[in-house]
Amino acid sequence: MTPATYGSLATTKYDVIYHGAPAHAGGFPEKGRNALLAASCAAMGLAAIPRHSEGASRVNTGTLHAGTGRNVIPDYAKMEIELRGETTAVNAYMEDSARRICEAAAAMYGCTCEMICMGAADSHHSDLALADRAAALIERELPDIRVSSVRNVRNWGSEDISLMMNRVQSHGGQAICMRNMTRMEAPQHTADFDFDETVLEEGIRIFSAVTCDLMQDETYKDTRQRGENK
Repeated sequence: MTPATYGSLATTKYDVIYHGAPAHAGGFPEKGRNALLAASCAAMGLAAIPRHSEGASRVNTGTLHAGTGRNVIPDYAKMEIELRGETTAVNAYMEDSARRICEAAAAMYGCTCEMICMGAADSHHSDLALADRAAALIERELPDIRVSSVRNVRNWGSEDISLMMNRVQSHGGQAICMRNMTRMEAPQHTADFDFDETVLEEGIRIFSAVTCDLMQDETYKDTRQRGENK
């Protein structure tokens, strides 16, 4: 296991919905407003967002559903997109760019565009003092679990645990994002993905041990405070 991670990308997930006007593609094409073309134009534009000098960024159009038949101008299209940034500020830049592109694509084809936020996460960092404490505890109490010699590793994904971590840290607390690694049959998000599920049991043992260790401090503190208040 790795006691801490840092650098996960801030992210925002959007459903982008285009509304146009249906028409017979052969008989009255001028009466239609092609939502599929508006969405396709947006998808291409999103891929062309300039990179940012202050950190890495990502954009992906994961799905695009539109149309009802080959001879009907599509009046509805839905895209699922995600944006990411190495920092929350870079992600905000990606969001602003995406909104401008999606709305401009709608205007080009006489459609309307609705962007619905489906999820988000911030970037995060782990507190190294807490990571060292967790590592020492696991090495002492759970010697069958190998602890990485690298206490803090970079995570290039996105984690919504960042919202909780940042909340705790903003109030003076400490937080870490631990990673319990295991063998995989294939990379994530592929058809052959699978993993050794015994890692789940290890994870429970790790979290239980760390939680109990931290609670001892809180119990001692509460007992001392009650004694002082008598």
